[in-house]
Amino acid sequence: MKRFVTKLLPPTFVVFSLLIGSDCKKDPVTPIDETQPGRRDYTWVVDTVVAGGNDIASMDGVSPTDVWIASPAGDFTQTLYHFDGTHWTTDGINRPLSPRGIYALKSNEAWCVGEEGEIWNYDGHRWVRHVQINVAGNPYRFFNDIRGTASDLFAVGGYSSNGSIFHPMICHYDGNRWSQIQAQNISSQLLRITGLSDRHWLVLGERNQENVLSLDTSQIFRFDRQNLVQIYGAVAGRSGYAFLSQVQNGVFIVRGKKISFTNGNSEAEILTVDSGLFGNAVEGRTVKDILLLMFDGIAHFNGSDIQYLHRFAGNNVHIRAIKLFEKSAFVAAYDLDRNLNLIYRGYLQ
Repeated sequence: MKRFVTKLLPPTFVVFSLLIGSDCKKDPVTPIDETQPGRRDYTWVVDTVVAGGNDIASMDGVSPTDVWIASPAGDFTQTLYHFDGTHWTTDGINRPLSPRGIYALKSNEAWCVGEEGEIWNYDGHRWVRHVQINVAGNPYRFFNDIRGTASDLFAVGGYSSNGSIFHPMICHYDGNRWSQIQAQNISSQLLRITGLSDRHWLVLGERNQENVLSLDTSQIFRFDRQNLVQIYGAVAGRSGYAFLSQVQNGVFIVRGKKISFTNGNSEAEILTVDSGLFGNAVEGRTVKDILLLMFDGIAHFNGSDIQYLHRFAGNNVHIRAIKLFEKSAFVAAYDLDRNLNLIYRGYLQ
């Protein structure tokens, strides 16, 4: 297998478990042995999901036999698919929802957010619109992500009066009602939210440039439930693009080619990925078990080196989302040449 040249910086703190905002959503989590290198003995199965030509945007689930995928609408009857361990199915209902993010709390509770400020809820039987958020004078509005607990949810996205310059849109659900949080005068949309504690969140943002020839700015904010404070900003690109990924006991932070881990108290760099094929995004279980999104496949860092787990058959396949379980990995990708959504399911032996 191809090996990458990596610069390794061992963590300088002891990793310990916290009450993580988006991880306390699930049933009791099986403790993970963080001292052992992540395994690589996956067997892969590839599924094709038609999805009416829609491009998968988000994936989440509570187990390998209970997984949801969501995709912005082209065909409004195929925006939501569910996997039961054997088949991907959609209910075929034509609903006014163009989803960008999906989040599964448990088998009978899931949330979906998207265009037009829509937030939908699944009760174990059907999807229903929970709320639609309007911002006066701003016809362009959407949510990209939603995370939290059943009585403490945050949905993040953006709104705009002209469809060009966006401002943060943050809404909170306390178990009874949704309320909008007014962020400062920041010209950014919010892409992703991750939690370290009930009052310590990290949010991924992007500031769009009016000049189409200029690159957008990738940002990371610290969020204390009321205020956004920028802690990182760089011109989006291979050397500056940022990403956040929730893990059982903290958050992985990607800044360009550098990957670090924070537990809310300390942050330590883990490695630098010296490869032009790195897609500037990761998902992991521990600091020694990280899947890297590559432009030509799925790679893995085990605490010592990086090797490919699976290479794509085509040259124009792009990863859209990854969901990890204890002994499996689900990777949603889009094959541009064949206009197909592909789900790569990897199972540890």
